[in-house]
Amino acid sequence: MKLKNIFDPLDDKINDKMDYKIDYKIYDKKKKNRAKSIYSIHPLNNCFYYKFIVLALFLLIISLGNSYCSENKQETLLRLSRTIAQNSGNTKELKKIQNEITERITDKNSEYSLLLAESDPNRIEKASLDGSSFFWIHSDQEELQYIKNNQRFSISLNLNGIIRDINPSWSGKYLVIYLHKKEINGKNNAKKKKCFIQLISIIENKNLKYDLPDFECGNIPAIDDKGEYLFYSYKNELHRMPLGESSLKLALANSTIFSAKHFVKKYKKVKSRFVLQQVKKSSLLIFFGNAGYYNLSYHNGQNNNNEKLITNKLIFARPQIYSTTKFQQSKKYNSPDHKTTNNSGSLYKAEAFAYTGSAGKYKLHALEFGEKLIVHKGFSAPAFRILIFLQEQGRFLSTKKQKIFFWNPTKRREKSKRILPLAAKNLFLSHTGFVYTDLLGQLYLRKVSFSNFESSLLDLYGETLSN
Repeated sequence: MKLKNIFDPLDDKINDKMDYKIDYKIYDKKKKNRAKSIYSIHPLNNCFYYKFIVLALFLLIISLGNSYCSENKQETLLRLSRTIAQNSGNTKELKKIQNEITERITDKNSEYSLLLAESDPNRIEKASLDGSSFFWIHSDQEELQYIKNNQRFSISLNLNGIIRDINPSWSGKYLVIYLHKKEINGKNNAKKKKCFIQLISIIENKNLKYDLPDFECGNIPAIDDKGEYLFYSYKNELHRMPLGESSLKLALANSTIFSAKHFVKKYKKVKSRFVLQQVKKSSLLIFFGNAGYYNLSYHNGQNNNNEKLITNKLIFARPQIYSTTKFQQSKKYNSPDHKTTNNSGSLYKAEAFAYTGSAGKYKLHALEFGEKLIVHKGFSAPAFRILIFLQEQGRFLSTKKQKIFFWNPTKRREKSKRILPLAAKNLFLSHTGFVYTDLLGQLYLRKVSFSNFESSLLDLYGETLSN
């Protein structure tokens, strides 16, 4: 609580300058040394008495302020609730309450959160799909930082380019860094649409050697979770390159696993791209297309036979999959009024989710990875940018308009969302904790769950908006 909200300026009713009313009465002018001056002074005009009143008022305000600061959580909630009820329709007073609630929620998040990185618009962030690792790096710096197994690490890189993206393997053991070259003689390689990669072994803390020429930007390579193969596209073909000293001179022709005939363009005049995502230990998802129209293929990592996994009617809207988590840690961020539900439906079997459809008609599909890719029947869903499915709770964690909330697709619209007491631009849920970017662009890690007190403060904030 800010002291300036407690110590308002004193009223100007009491003059700073004392106006003494003095009456002189001379008993006997003829008697020597018998003259007396008798002061008839009003109590409020007595300097000592005035100071006493001011001091008393000051101590009273201090005691009131201390009572607010020393009040327990229930007393705080009760006081705020009464104040809201007493000031219904009073915009000015409700605004003061909103400010206090916001300040209290912010203080709690600051108390429970660890600052990972200062604000930087060029910071790139990515979590592994299994939730065990979270990476971040600045596009023009050469130090990769990450959290894994509840510990923080950093790797110094020798990069000769500007980072555009990073693509971790399934559990974050290996990493593809996707770059375009820095300007040379005033010319920028990005304009030529040529990019290159750097491969990092997180478990060995070193660069991996490979022999791969520059390629068209927009095509995203992937590395498997064993560090054995690099998957990439070349001339509308999918290639798999073994990694290691003995494989560096492998010809491109010998690395082809899927030819161009397997990847049919929807629009011949529109250039399509490959976006690869490694799943499980060695399986691969292959998005091929552009502009909201992507076919999805799947390679199980056990043979070179292409399996057609979707029909022409099932077109994916984004070359992106959204992760799920089964870990008990996700219960820490449960809202107090939620009860965990057991269900054996497709939601609870999902290992990831993906969008199909178009604007206003999006559907979210649960995916399972095995010998074959199972794409479950989709259900209507808003186009969330961030989406994490919490299997222990049977609902999603997402953000919209800087608000973080739980979303349950099985409930009615008005009851489907539960907002959390935290404002953020971005979020990830990893084994380590809740990673978020605040409104100032700073990156934080929060390991402590959201308390009943924080949720109640948020509810009271909502009451100020409805009064």
